[in-house]
Amino acid sequence: MKNYLLRLLSWRLRIELERQIEKSVRSAWLILPGSTRTTLLLRKVDKMS
Repeated sequence: MKNYLLRLLSWRLRIELERQIEKSVRSAWLILPGSTRTTLLLRKVDKMS
């Protein structure tokens, strides 16, 4: 039971963390110039595959 709760908690934390990262990435996008933006996007896609 304890394991289950821990897993649930870490899962929740990971989602929160990802949401925070998404937010900061999105605000960084507005600051970054186009070329850097494309490079970062390509790198992100590369990691996903």
